[in-house]
Amino acid sequence: MAAGFLIAFAMIVLQKRTTYLQLAGLAALLLYVRPRALSRLGITLPLLGFALLVITAFDIRISGRLTSEISLSFFLDHLLAIVGIGTDEQGAIADAASGVPLRLHWWTRIYEQLTSDPIALIGGLGYGIPLTDFRDTLGVVTREPHNSVISVVARLGLIGLLSWIWIVMAFFRAGFQVYWISRRRGYDEISRLALLVIAFAILTLVGCVGEDNMEKPFFAIPFYTLWGFILRIAYQLRGEVAGEYPAAAGLRIARSEYP
Repeated sequence: MAAGFLIAFAMIVLQKRTTYLQLAGLAALLLYVRPRALSRLGITLPLLGFALLVITAFDIRISGRLTSEISLSFFLDHLLAIVGIGTDEQGAIADAASGVPLRLHWWTRIYEQLTSDPIALIGGLGYGIPLTDFRDTLGVVTREPHNSVISVVARLGLIGLLSWIWIVMAFFRAGFQVYWISRRRGYDEISRLALLVIAFAILTLVGCVGEDNMEKPFFAIPFYTLWGFILRIAYQLRGEVAGEYPAAAGLRIARSEYP
């Protein structure tokens, strides 16, 4: 019930398009590590549908980020706005959908800048310049293209992109190792911590698709700090395993306990 309430709050009040993708990412995570928890969470979907029926039938107004008129058609149109469908309509959904062509323009412009210079493609454009040519009504330039992955490749080139992807993959590998090993050994608190960190990382990275999450300190600092905790725990677990099996390397033993 608590999880269902939080999901409903995120969908009805926050009204962000990346929420749907983030929920899909969390569902995939639960399907992999805890299928039973995903089935229990699925019970909240009928409750959410019932709440939508009550809101629509009694014309209840809930002040959301985009609109207070909540209905099933709103969520459908909002979901389609992820790919830019709805720009010809009126209202908040049209405003949301209109941002997609603008961001595609930014990303295409960065692609052209990178591919026009082999050195820039390999080493990036650097951190001294804004990555877009968009200015608001006050003349302030938007420096980031609202996609953290594109920001990485634009700033650091292919070398930086491959390095960052390798780092993130190493984080997740360590996180799943900590989760499975601690779960098998009965370290419930550690396994829950690992799962929460993995879930938080998925939420953050999925949000990078349409936002500049990793350029914001309130995302980047906890992201790397929490992974630091997981890496330290992974190091400790590998040391314990190596102590129990001194004839084998700790990393190899840790892998044997990882499905």
